[in-house]
Amino acid sequence: MALSAGICEEIIFRGFLAFLVLAIFPGAPIYLVIIISTVIFGISHVYQGLQGVIATGLLAVLFMCLFLVTNSLILAILLHFIIDFSATFILSEKDIEDSKNEIQ
Repeated sequence: MALSAGICEEIIFRGFLAFLVLAIFPGAPIYLVIIISTVIFGISHVYQGLQGVIATGLLAVLFMCLFLVTNSLILAILLHFIIDFSATFILSEKDIEDSKNEIQ
Protein backbone atom coordinates (compact mmCIF):
# COMPACT_ATOMS: atom_id res chain seq x y z
CA MET A 1 0.00 0.00 0.00
CA ALA A 2 2.81 2.42 0.90
CA LEU A 3 4.49 1.78 -2.44
CA SER A 4 1.36 2.29 -4.52
CA ALA A 5 0.46 5.46 -2.59
CA GLY A 6 3.96 6.83 -3.07
CA ILE A 7 3.95 6.15 -6.79
CA CYS A 8 0.37 7.14 -7.58
CA GLU A 9 0.18 10.26 -5.41
CA GLU A 10 3.49 11.60 -6.69
CA ILE A 11 2.53 11.02 -10.33
CA ILE A 12 -0.86 12.65 -9.82
CA PHE A 13 -0.04 15.55 -7.47
CA ARG A 14 3.52 16.41 -8.48
CA GLY A 15 3.63 15.18 -12.06
CA PHE A 16 0.20 15.71 -13.57
CA LEU A 17 -1.17 18.46 -11.32
CA ALA A 18 1.86 20.73 -11.78
CA PHE A 19 1.40 20.64 -15.55
CA LEU A 20 -2.37 21.05 -15.22
CA VAL A 21 -1.98 24.21 -13.12
CA LEU A 22 0.45 25.60 -15.69
CA ALA A 23 -1.98 24.73 -18.49
CA ILE A 24 -4.88 26.47 -16.71
CA PHE A 25 -2.74 29.46 -15.66
CA PRO A 26 -0.12 29.88 -18.42
CA GLY A 27 2.87 31.82 -17.20
CA ALA A 28 1.90 31.35 -13.54
CA PRO A 29 4.80 31.78 -11.12
CA ILE A 30 6.22 28.56 -9.74
CA TYR A 31 5.17 29.42 -6.19
CA LEU A 32 1.52 29.40 -7.36
CA VAL A 33 1.97 25.90 -8.78
CA ILE A 34 3.49 24.78 -5.47
CA ILE A 35 0.72 26.38 -3.39
CA ILE A 36 -2.15 24.99 -5.47
CA SER A 37 -0.77 21.45 -5.61
CA THR A 38 0.08 21.56 -1.90
CA VAL A 39 -3.40 22.68 -0.89
CA ILE A 40 -5.07 20.02 -3.04
CA PHE A 41 -2.73 17.32 -1.72
CA GLY A 42 -3.37 18.40 1.87
CA ILE A 43 -7.14 18.45 1.37
CA SER A 44 -7.00 14.95 -0.11
CA HIS A 45 -5.74 13.82 3.31
CA VAL A 46 -8.61 15.39 5.27
CA TYR A 47 -9.49 11.95 6.64
CA GLN A 48 -6.34 12.29 8.79
CA GLY A 49 -7.73 15.37 10.53
CA LEU A 50 -6.35 18.89 10.59
CA GLN A 51 -2.94 17.77 11.82
CA GLY A 52 -2.73 15.27 8.93
CA VAL A 53 -3.72 17.92 6.39
CA ILE A 54 -1.03 20.29 7.67
CA ALA A 55 1.64 17.58 7.86
CA THR A 56 0.93 16.27 4.37
CA GLY A 57 0.79 19.84 3.07
CA LEU A 58 4.28 20.50 4.42
CA LEU A 59 5.54 17.27 2.91
CA ALA A 60 3.91 18.24 -0.38
CA VAL A 61 6.02 21.41 -0.46
CA LEU A 62 9.16 19.33 0.10
CA PHE A 63 8.18 16.79 -2.57
CA MET A 64 7.32 19.52 -5.10
CA CYS A 65 10.64 21.25 -4.49
CA LEU A 66 12.46 17.93 -4.97
CA PHE A 67 10.56 17.40 -8.20
CA LEU A 68 11.38 20.89 -9.47
CA VAL A 69 15.07 20.69 -8.54
CA THR A 70 15.69 17.16 -9.85
CA ASN A 71 13.15 17.24 -12.69
CA SER A 72 12.28 13.69 -11.64
CA LEU A 73 9.64 12.08 -9.45
CA ILE A 74 11.88 9.21 -8.35
CA LEU A 75 13.28 10.85 -5.20
CA ALA A 76 9.83 12.12 -4.17
CA ILE A 77 8.35 8.65 -4.73
CA LEU A 78 11.13 7.04 -2.69
CA LEU A 79 10.75 9.46 0.23
CA HIS A 80 6.95 9.20 0.11
CA PHE A 81 7.23 5.41 0.28
CA ILE A 82 9.70 5.52 3.18
CA ILE A 83 7.48 7.89 5.17
CA ASP A 84 4.31 5.86 4.56
CA PHE A 85 6.07 2.54 5.21
CA SER A 86 7.70 3.70 8.45
CA ALA A 87 4.38 5.17 9.64
CA THR A 88 2.96 1.66 9.61
CA PHE A 89 5.50 0.54 12.18
CA ILE A 90 5.02 3.63 14.31
CA LEU A 91 1.27 3.06 14.35
CA SER A 92 1.78 -0.61 15.11
CA GLU A 93 4.02 0.17 18.10
CA LYS A 94 1.48 2.71 19.40
CA ASP A 95 -1.32 0.15 19.06
CA ILE A 96 0.76 -2.38 21.00
CA GLU A 97 1.41 0.13 23.79
CA ASP A 98 -2.30 1.07 23.92
CA SER A 99 -3.21 -2.61 24.17
CA LYS A 100 -0.75 -3.14 27.00
CA ASN A 101 -2.17 -0.16 28.88
CA GLU A 102 -5.72 -1.44 28.47
CA ILE A 103 -4.78 -4.84 29.89
CA GLN A 104 -3.19 -3.29 32.98
